[in-house]
Amino acid sequence: MNGRPISTDIGETWRKRLLDGVKFIPDRGLPGTVEVFGDNARPILMSTLAAPWMAAAEYGRGRVVVLAHAGYALKFETTDQDKNLARLHLNIKLWLTRGNYRDQSQICSLEQETLALKNKLILIIRGRTPFVKPDGVILNFVRRGGSLFHAMCPWGWLELHPGRTLSDMPYAGALEMIGISYQKSHWFMPKDGYAVCDYLATGIISTRPSTKKTIQNNRHRNFKSTSSIVESVGGEWRMDILEGVELVPNLASPGYLCVYGVRSHPILTEYRGTGTWMAAAEMGKGRILVMAHNSFMRYFESGHEHPDLARLMFNIQNWLTRGTYRDPSEVGCLQRGIFNLKTNKILIMRGRSQFRIPDEDLVKYIEGGGALLHAFDSFSWMLANPGKSLAQIPYANVLERAGIAYLEGQWNMPSTGLRVLKNVATDHHHIRYALQDVTNEISSKTLLLLMYLPKETLNQILDDLKEEIAYIESTSSVHCIPSVLNPVFSNEGRAMMGLTVALVKSGRINSKLPGLDQFPGDFEVRPNKFKMKVDIVSHVADVYPTGCYLRAGDEVTVIVQLEESLKLGWKMQIGCHSDRLHSLDSHVRWPYICETANIDKLRFKVTSLYGGLIYFISPGKPSAMEAVLSNVVEAPFFDLTNRSRVVGWNERRYAPGLWADMCGEFVCITVPSKSIRHIHDPSEVMRTWDDIISSFHHLRGSNVRKKRKQWIVTDIQSAERNTCLHAGYPIVTGLDLANPSGKNFLLNHSHIMAGAFWNVFAELGKNLQKKVWTFKGTENVTCNIFTLYAQDIICGIDPWLPQWLLSKIKVVTKYLEKDEGFYEWVSDPGLALFIYAQLVNQFGWGLYKRVFRKYRTLPIEELPQDNIYKMDFWFTAISQIARYNIAPLCDFWRIPLSTDVRNWLTQFPPFLPDDEITKLAPIRVQEITDFYGDVVRRPKRHVANEFHDTYQEPVRFKQPDIMTHIIRS
Repeated sequence: MNGRPISTDIGETWRKRLLDGVKFIPDRGLPGTVEVFGDNARPILMSTLAAPWMAAAEYGRGRVVVLAHAGYALKFETTDQDKNLARLHLNIKLWLTRGNYRDQSQICSLEQETLALKNKLILIIRGRTPFVKPDGVILNFVRRGGSLFHAMCPWGWLELHPGRTLSDMPYAGALEMIGISYQKSHWFMPKDGYAVCDYLATGIISTRPSTKKTIQNNRHRNFKSTSSIVESVGGEWRMDILEGVELVPNLASPGYLCVYGVRSHPILTEYRGTGTWMAAAEMGKGRILVMAHNSFMRYFESGHEHPDLARLMFNIQNWLTRGTYRDPSEVGCLQRGIFNLKTNKILIMRGRSQFRIPDEDLVKYIEGGGALLHAFDSFSWMLANPGKSLAQIPYANVLERAGIAYLEGQWNMPSTGLRVLKNVATDHHHIRYALQDVTNEISSKTLLLLMYLPKETLNQILDDLKEEIAYIESTSSVHCIPSVLNPVFSNEGRAMMGLTVALVKSGRINSKLPGLDQFPGDFEVRPNKFKMKVDIVSHVADVYPTGCYLRAGDEVTVIVQLEESLKLGWKMQIGCHSDRLHSLDSHVRWPYICETANIDKLRFKVTSLYGGLIYFISPGKPSAMEAVLSNVVEAPFFDLTNRSRVVGWNERRYAPGLWADMCGEFVCITVPSKSIRHIHDPSEVMRTWDDIISSFHHLRGSNVRKKRKQWIVTDIQSAERNTCLHAGYPIVTGLDLANPSGKNFLLNHSHIMAGAFWNVFAELGKNLQKKVWTFKGTENVTCNIFTLYAQDIICGIDPWLPQWLLSKIKVVTKYLEKDEGFYEWVSDPGLALFIYAQLVNQFGWGLYKRVFRKYRTLPIEELPQDNIYKMDFWFTAISQIARYNIAPLCDFWRIPLSTDVRNWLTQFPPFLPDDEITKLAPIRVQEITDFYGDVVRRPKRHVANEFHDTYQEPVRFKQPDIMTHIIRS
């Protein structure tokens, strides 16, 4: 086995102590293997195939042992019957604690469904383990002197979790930082076991670089030479800024940055994506660091309690000042107006500001050797500053000179935080570098970001890169026109897509984008165009369709007739397909086919490369909009609340616009116009969708008329990698749901009543579910409480064992037979939904209505935030309202509850339903009834379901929120 030699003293000493007195390892299963690559990690035992399967490491002041099969650690806390394994376990305990181990009370196991590390010396993670804390908590525990025994079977875990990778294993990220990782392979332990002396590891570890080296080596790629850019600079900066930072905690949803300057470099990227959210630059003698959210730098001057953020801040302070930073007095705060350009080494711009210095003064300060930290939540700033654009963010002009720009949108950081090692930027995340190697995957996706840039910024970049772009255009003949039959999936094809959009958008290519006839569509015959008068009255933040369509490449002129609306934050959107697809590997449509414009002028023009339906987006306050749109095409538009649109539908459905908006009172469904031209009267189906949305809000206890419409848009491709269906605003579905001949046509009333839209109901449910009663792992479960309710109330389908749940019975049977634990339960949404259905079956819908209303009426400080507390709170509330102790039902499903909650619930009679599911596990039921004693199997009553919300009364016709009419010339 080839590898880099290490000092054998530590490894030999560790092996001697860990294996002392252990002569033989019995067969307890097929072990996996591990890779050992950390500077402070060593292999301990080898497999029969000469690969490590037991390893040890030191991390900070703590120690770690990894064993690639849980079967060899089952009796770790007590005493194994096999004397060799018992001796091995004792050695591990003593080695991990440096001889301080006394008894099993010092061990904390995650199989106990809790994580109380206080006063514990050893944490064991073994087999079926729920995620209850971020990787950073485990790392901090070990770093500060705790110890970790991680015993899992990697190949077995993969079999139980199809579609996942080893990086998804519990705390695999923590092990990666420590320098050990599980591998996919397994090996056969001899039936009679094996002799330890024959399989001792040697003082060799893999050639894989250490964590620190990996960060460093990621910087130095083989790029084509380019003037004005030193290839090593970005790598050195990333090394300086990220040194010792392992995890960025989840504090917010950051935005995106585009890095394009000669002296600017990307530092950190989004989770598993290509978007940059931290970047750095030099300007004159000074330096700039930009971070696309202020929450991560909130305590920059005083230091953060999170060790990784504290280290990141320390690194930034030293990088910005080239190592001369001394104390917080050297930091000035621009947004509070507390700064001194002569004495402060660092100026920080963070959040909203009432103070402003001229951009030129700030540029002079930086060029003279000062430093700027610009940590900004651009998404929230846009919401708080209606009518403004990203180019108007404080000091955006200064950042533009440095070659860094904020982009629209935000991304969701993993709940466990962002692992720095896996998300360090490379030079390929820089626009200029990306142009040097368009065949690189990261480069190609980076160039797709060009289409998000404002035209002014785009022109500046294209002017600077004329030669590179001309060269690429002259040498590339790669396919870059997306379609279903011929998707763009090559790296060079994606890069050319980005460049093509940029060149057309900037006017350097004077033509339409190719491929629009495939999607979203183009006119075969030039349509008639009109002026359209639009009157809107808005009470909530919402999107208002107009029934107007803009032809691709055309320009719409907008004349606003209410001057007071210019200051309120109204926007205009062209196109309904707003998913951003730049991070996907294959494209069947152009990645971003929407245009938005701020309405801050009485007269303005908007051009769209792609065309599309026209919408007005209102601010979150009562307001009105009156405007005249010129050069637009009429599109089919149905509005159930507007008598004239209902009566005139038979004429309006033939309007030439390529897409149509079908609106009820509480929902808007957007489909291709060809899908609705045959519908004589959509009133019944739209009224049914209204009833569905209304029922969701009634179940939750919210006022449907104080919320914006639910919007469902059919699309040929969505931002989700594995499906064309996701929640959000809008909810996106595949075009199959827009096919009138299909079995799941959104506008077919009989399909709705037959229960054909379980998945659509689930996505609507996700839009209404609340995090406070959705503990980790049930994000795809609690949404289906709404699905069960709507199918029951609207469709007449019994919520107890409908077809969707019946299809999961085999999964339930397997789970119960194998006596699997909470982690497996929470990993399968179909499995986890059964307990929610059982509660409805036993207590009725009044139970959930009262529980949801209880959450809504509690002060925010009383609501649970921690995941374990969420579970305790939820089942406590259920028990309180049902007047039964639900703990036996939780035990049936292996759902953990804290001891305090269990004790509190004893005031109620214990309950376990007698139904088709509990009959699948009679032994388990007997164990539970024996433990609890007199268990109630059938409740005497349903929870009262006497709720009547006056605002739920349907409105046949009302004064429409939006009125449009064609101005005939």
